[in-house]
Amino acid sequence: MSVQSEEEDLSPGVDEVELEESDQKSHMDQHTNETLSDENNGTKQEQLLSEDATYRHYQSPGWFMLFIPVFSVIVLFLVTTGSFSVVWIVILIGLIVGTLFWGLTVEVNKDIIRLSFGFGIIHRSIPRERIATVTQVRNRWWYSLGVRLTPHGWMWNISGLDAVELTYHNGKKFRIGTDEPEALLEALKVV
Repeated sequence: MSVQSEEEDLSPGVDEVELEESDQKSHMDQHTNETLSDENNGTKQEQLLSEDATYRHYQSPGWFMLFIPVFSVIVLFLVTTGSFSVVWIVILIGLIVGTLFWGLTVEVNKDIIRLSFGFGIIHRSIPRERIATVTQVRNRWWYSLGVRLTPHGWMWNISGLDAVELTYHNGKKFRIGTDEPEALLEALKVV
């Protein structure tokens, strides 16, 4: 009889271990399912959402299609005039600017909005508690790209004219350029 009772005591323990393993597997599957597929210019990129992120989007640079031809013409002109030292300086500046501003990543979670250009050297975090309202807006073409001070406050934009404007409690504004303003607006409205 004591053997049966020990077996009975062991069986719930085995079931608990199996249940814990299935919970861990389910948690891993759920985390794997949180990958975000992003289609930009025909290329598919998968990015893993951080644990608390409700929204994450990488926007590739639209300026790249204009930058390469203009940059090539400038380098070709300098080479034909014999300004080889200036060519190397122009190439170095082009590589630095291209690396720093290669794409814009926007991540939103319940506490903070994170923005980063390129590899994240240029980045900004905005606590959501500072934000009073969010609205979808359209930028003027002369506001340009990158990090800019506009008549509507600071703007971070990598391409296009669509943006979401954050209005802080103190009245100051900040614009985030995006190619999917509706999705970003919805993510910012969720508390």
